[in-house]
Amino acid sequence: MQSLTEKLEKSMEQERDLILQFSLWERDLNQHVCKRDWKKLQKVMASAEALSDELDKQEQMRCEVFAQLRDAVGELPDAGFYQVAVHLPAEERERLSALFRELKMAVVNLRGIVWGIDAYVRAVQGTLKGIIGEMSPMRRGTIYAKNGGARQSEAGPLILNRQL
Repeated sequence: MQSLTEKLEKSMEQERDLILQFSLWERDLNQHVCKRDWKKLQKVMASAEALSDELDKQEQMRCEVFAQLRDAVGELPDAGFYQVAVHLPAEERERLSALFRELKMAVVNLRGIVWGIDAYVRAVQGTLKGIIGEMSPMRRGTIYAKNGGARQSEAGPLILNRQL
C-alpha cells in the first residue's frame, strides 16, 4: 500500500505542476486577447493541444492510482478522497491531504483565469454586437420566415478588420 501512496503522491504533484503550467498558459492567452495581438494569440493557441493532452493523461493516471488505493483500503467505488485518506497512516494522510488541497487550489486558480477571459470576451462580443446593430438596423432582432421560424437576414456577412 505504501507504493500506492507514493505513486499517488507523485501523480498528484505532477498534475498540480501541469495545472500551474496551464494557468501560466491561460494568463499568456489572456494578455494576447486583451492586447488584441492576434498573431501571437494564434501561436499560443497552437501550443495548447499538447499541454492539454498531457494534463488529461496525468489526470487519468491519478484517477487510476487513486482507484487502486481505494480498493486496497477496502472503500466503496464512490468513496471520496478523505474517506480513503482516513485509512492511511497519519504522516501519509497529512502529505496527501496537503497535496490534495494544493491541487484543488490550482484548479480554482485556473478556473478564475478562465472565467476572467470568458467575461472579457463576452463583454467585447456584446459591445461589437451592439455596434453592428446600430450600423445595420436591418439585422437587429430576430427575423422570421413565412412559416414562423427564425431565419438569417438577407444582408451579406460583415467582415471586421482584425485590428478593431
